[in-house]
Amino acid sequence: MKSPNQTFEPAFDHLRGFAAVLILLYHSFQHMSGFMAHGSGFAESDRVSTHNPLFALLLEGHTAVALFIVMSGFLFTRSALGKDVEYWPFIRNRLLRIYPLLILLVVVELAINSQLTLQNLIFIVLPTGYFPAVASMGVVGSMFWAVAVEFQFYLVFPFLIRVLNERGIRPLLAIIALAILIRYGTTFYGSNIRDVSYWTSLGRIDQFLIGMIAAKLYADHHSPEKANTWSFVGAAALIVAVVYGFHRLGGWPVVANWKGVWPTIEGVAWALVIFTYLPVAKKVPRFLSAVASGIGEISYSTYLLHVSILIIIGMSGWLLRWTGVPKYDVALTIVLIVFPAVLAISALSYYAIEKPFLGLRAKYTRPSTSAVQDGFAKNSHS
Repeated sequence: MKSPNQTFEPAFDHLRGFAAVLILLYHSFQHMSGFMAHGSGFAESDRVSTHNPLFALLLEGHTAVALFIVMSGFLFTRSALGKDVEYWPFIRNRLLRIYPLLILLVVVELAINSQLTLQNLIFIVLPTGYFPAVASMGVVGSMFWAVAVEFQFYLVFPFLIRVLNERGIRPLLAIIALAILIRYGTTFYGSNIRDVSYWTSLGRIDQFLIGMIAAKLYADHHSPEKANTWSFVGAAALIVAVVYGFHRLGGWPVVANWKGVWPTIEGVAWALVIFTYLPVAKKVPRFLSAVASGIGEISYSTYLLHVSILIIIGMSGWLLRWTGVPKYDVALTIVLIVFPAVLAISALSYYAIEKPFLGLRAKYTRPSTSAVQDGFAKNSHS
């Protein structure tokens, strides 16, 4: 995905593609299993556990949200290190990126949901992240919560990058520490530590900041000569192990104190994946790179649309029961029905709705004022 603010790097589209596939597999397995078993979508009673680390990654595929958020922090910082970010051009670019499709889905929801109140509609259209309002959208808006959380980070990014440029990573580390303390503090007022850590910007801010810190460290310490495939393999093994540990401790349903630091742990693990993948991404065979990049390019449409498409497939009875073994039939349905349908519709959405607006984005960075002043001072004394 090309941007006027940084050089194109296929690795990021690869990672977006992976995250989109992971979240699609996660929800596909849940909903197709539900439709196969009892004729309706996923219910909490459908949850299963495993001792297979790779299957655990699929069962806890919600971790893809963390990858998206860490990657956002990394990408924005990569484009703005040592530069000033012009606030309103930056926000305008973000609106052009996320709002066309989001508004279209709001219009769809208005057409089918007579219970949607004006108050909830305002909360949905504005990036409040107010979960009851998002929940009122039903299936169509089921992924809006993450968009709202990310947009809240966009609102403060120009200030955060200025702090990072001028003072380094320590202030960002301090914010992470403070966010952890606040998350635990909210439990004294009756909050659910799992929900605060998962659904809110207070829980996810760690991951955005970790992405920013990783970008700074990458810029300062990486050199092309250090590309090491085994480092990436190690990082990939680490995220699988971390998510497997999360799963064996009870996974998503469990409300436990350790979940107050889970976003931080998860964010660091994904940051290591990004950090180690970037140098080796150019080794990916051209065909696989093109496929991964293509999926990454349409990942936003995939993210917002896939749950609605899954429910339509299930309710329409488009389920393959060829083997009589539920797990195999679910897998066949996902591979032969779900993936082609979701990716085709996502591609259509991208080219019809997203791409025309992406072409309107403008440059939002400029040379740092302090850097220009330093250069002027040096020249005046030479």
